[in-house]
Amino acid sequence: MILDQGYENAEPEYEYIGFSGIQMRRLPDNRGKAEPALYTFEDDKRGPFIRKPVSIFSLLLLCSLIMVKAAFVMTSVRCFSVCPDEWVAFQEKCYYFPIKTGNWGEVRSFCRWLGADLMIIDNKMEQDFLIYKMDSTKNLWIGLRYAEGVPGWQWVDGTELTFENWETPDNIQLTDKYNYKTHCVLTSDEASKGKWNNIPCDKLHLSVCERDKEVTCVLWSPLSPH
Repeated sequence: MILDQGYENAEPEYEYIGFSGIQMRRLPDNRGKAEPALYTFEDDKRGPFIRKPVSIFSLLLLCSLIMVKAAFVMTSVRCFSVCPDEWVAFQEKCYYFPIKTGNWGEVRSFCRWLGADLMIIDNKMEQDFLIYKMDSTKNLWIGLRYAEGVPGWQWVDGTELTFENWETPDNIQLTDKYNYKTHCVLTSDEASKGKWNNIPCDKLHLSVCERDKEVTCVLWSPLSPH
């Protein structure tokens, strides 16, 4: 048992008697009756070793809860590839058919204003899709041209032809006699099976714009109806 005497000038005076983990206090004029003070580990050497495991456990528990919540949110996110309103989806692309005519440069500028470009036809499936969607009386500008100083036909993204659907072989020869410096390409109506023809780029026609689908993600609840 350790006896600690209070300071001489302190009023009222207390005497503290320390036991392992328990403190008792006694007033000198109270006939020696002792009253238990607050239970504390302040003076107990075991105190820090008891509190430290509790703190580490609480921290680990908090980290675990955060990780579980993050994992739940991640597994509850569903992402979809979609097209904007009024656009037509096909495979991984979206297509828009403007109702105003223009020359090749004008309609391309309009497509780019929409965040798109003139359509690039890479395969027969895309060509068949376009034929299906076309009005039987319309021709449409596509994103193919032959410009002076450019080696051969090129799409608007700078790629070369991997699929061709010309009305006649080497269709560029049809307009060489007019000495046009730039040739742009139309895809023809359904009756012609979408065959391509090159004409001067300043002619007025309708067009078709193409862009990638947008990825949209939403939170999905496991309890929500499927």
